[in-house]
Amino acid sequence: MIYTCLTLFSLDKEAYSPVQDIILRELTYRVRASEVEVRVHAVRSLVFIVQSSTRAELKNTSLDTEILETFHLAMNDYTINERGDVGSLVRLEALLAMTSVWQRCGIEEHNGSEAMTACVCDAYRLALEKLDKVRLQAARCLQSAGVNFGSRYVDFVFDDFFRLHS
Repeated sequence: MIYTCLTLFSLDKEAYSPVQDIILRELTYRVRASEVEVRVHAVRSLVFIVQSSTRAELKNTSLDTEILETFHLAMNDYTINERGDVGSLVRLEALLAMTSVWQRCGIEEHNGSEAMTACVCDAYRLALEKLDKVRLQAARCLQSAGVNFGSRYVDFVFDDFFRLHS
């Protein structure tokens, strides 16, 4: 239900309302929540907002930086509890979020943006992650941004992942 509502969410300045501002600020705040499930769903909800926005809306909104900073925070979630590395769930969602951002508007549209630079660096770091799922998603994320690793790295990552999980 909430995801359906979020697909109607728009960052267009003329259609933007105070209610949408409250929703967006609450979602970015929830990424800092103590429960991992809340953080995962908050990032997933932000992905729906990104996907329902146009390139111009994403690029021209002042909240663009706030969304990218939120994804940066999520890509650096290393929370460990009795279930193990639950922060990896948040990191995976953040990588999916950045994949959506880069498919909507490439890295080059945010040249000079500190938030985008931080997200790019995070994605590169996560491409070397110990966890297979995170490493694979980071490689896919960077490929969606147009980063070419060369066939050796991608073949190694994908073959290694599928060999271990088949």
